[in-house]
Amino acid sequence: MKKVFKQAFRFGLTTFLSILVVLGVEQIGQAQQIPIPNSVKPCIPGQVRAPITRTELIAQASAKGTTYYLLYTFSASETGGTDLVISVTGKQCKEEFYNAPGDAISLTKVVSRDVANQLALGRYKNEVAQFGHAKVQANINRVIASNGTFYPEELWALKRLGFRLPANARVSQ
Repeated sequence: MKKVFKQAFRFGLTTFLSILVVLGVEQIGQAQQIPIPNSVKPCIPGQVRAPITRTELIAQASAKGTTYYLLYTFSASETGGTDLVISVTGKQCKEEFYNAPGDAISLTKVVSRDVANQLALGRYKNEVAQFGHAKVQANINRVIASNGTFYPEELWALKRLGFRLPANARVSQ
């Protein structure tokens, strides 16, 4: 009787732990969707060249009574997200920046350096959560191998997250 109980207990425990591992790995592989605040939604552009089919909140930062939201917008034809920064002061929202696909620009051109740093930090935390530290490091290595250029807020965030940045990594304004 004891032997049967031990086997059943071991089997049940193994099954339970296996389920936890599978569910945990699934959770790690998917970035957690953060709900977009209602105060931001009126400023998500409706009339754009490629209609927006999906929007994800990536990061947020606050400064001087204003909250800034970094979102990715997706159209049916895009494989990656397009940056959208919306600020909210009180109940008023404002589109600060909507990056045209392929047109790279530093966030420091549209928001303060501190806000840009915090938004970049949130972006990379999101990428690490979605893809893992090793894949993000591999992507950084590819960028450095091709042109080695990062925006100031990107370098700041990557250093805070402990990524290795070779000496030939350059800052682009």
